[in-house]
Formats: sequence, C-alpha cells, structure tokens
Amino acid sequence: MSRARKTAVPISGLDEFQHVLADFRSLSGLVTKAGAGLPLADYLSKLGPPWPVPGWVPVITVIAELIVLICVFHFWYGLPQKTLGTRFRWTLLLLCLSFVMYAVLSDVYLFSPGSDNTRIVLGCRLQPAVAHVISPTYSVYDALKGNEYDPYGVYQPWSITFMGLVLLLLWLVMFSSLVAVIGVFVMYERRRPVDSTATVHAPSATTEPEDASPRR
Repeated sequence: MSRARKTAVPISGLDEFQHVLADFRSLSGLVTKAGAGLPLADYLSKLGPPWPVPGWVPVITVIAELIVLICVFHFWYGLPQKTLGTRFRWTLLLLCLSFVMYAVLSDVYLFSPGSDNTRIVLGCRLQPAVAHVISPTYSVYDALKGNEYDPYGVYQPWSITFMGLVLLLLWLVMFSSLVAVIGVFVMYERRRPVDSTATVHAPSATTEPEDASPRR
C-alpha cells in the first residue's frame, strides 16, 4: 500500500502567522525577520526619507510592515492557491514600481550638502524671489549654498512638505509590499504539498509460503 504525503493546513490566519514567527530556523522565518529588520538598517545607512524626522522613519516603517503582515495573514489565509499566486504577482509588481519611483524621486528631491550622509528634502516650487535669479550661471544648488542649505529659503514650504510626504509614502509602500510578498510566498509554500507525487511504501515482509500438502 502507498499514501501521499500531505501538509497540515493551519486552522486560521493567526495560527499560520504564529507558526511563521515561531519558526526561527526556517527560511520563511528568516526572510520574514529580514524584511522587518531592513528599515532598522536605514537608521545607520540613512537611505530613507529624512521627512518628517529622520529618526522616526524606521519606527513608522516597522509599524506599517507589522500591520500589513497581520492583514495579509488575516484576510488572505483562506484564499485558494491560484488566488494566492495572483496576489503574489500583483504585490511583487507593486514592490518593483514603488522601488523604481522612490529611486528616481529620491535622486531628484533629496540632496546631501555634506559628507555625513545627512540629506534634506527639496521642494518642487521655488520661492518667487529665487526663481527670478536662477540662470545658467546661478543654479538652484548655488541658491541653497547661499542660504546655508536651508531649503525653506529657496523653495516654497508647501512644496517641501508635499515632496517629503510623497517620498515617505513611496518608502512605506515599498516596504509594505515587500512584507506582503513575503507573507503571500510563505503561505503559498507552506500549504503546497511537500511532494504530491512521492509515495511512502510500507516495508514488505517476506513470508514463507505455507505448505499446502495435507498433514498426516
């Protein structure tokens, strides 16, 4: 006789969420913790947006990641495998788009005036007095230097707040979609049978053929 190996389906999303967080040595546990720990590395590398306050961004990001991960396991744990595969593709696409948009906008609207990795948010609308003096020989960066790298003396305050908010939202979307991708991937892989075609054969016992001759 033979039987196919099956994986146990979690009772609820909370049950599956607890299994993933408790599994420290598995790939899924390590990947989940890495996704949550990446924003904390921003505290040292300063790759994230400096608005509203540089020290707050990693904390806000981790909280947003945890909320998204809980929502993924709560609302999507009962979905069939095919639907989970579709959700995985869409969240992966959102991750790629937010990454590209953040990379482009941060290159344009984040400026580092010194060598200590401290960055400031630039606005999208110049002050009227500054806009009149900008020329091929006097750039925006010259105006920033003349204002001791105070962006509020060069750009209109609302434009600085607007760009800072856009960069922060893209940053949060990027990492939230990252943990969503991880969560969907973990659910998909944990529910898929280990090997639906593999069979486990019971050890066969060799028996002596009975003597069919009549007993005397």
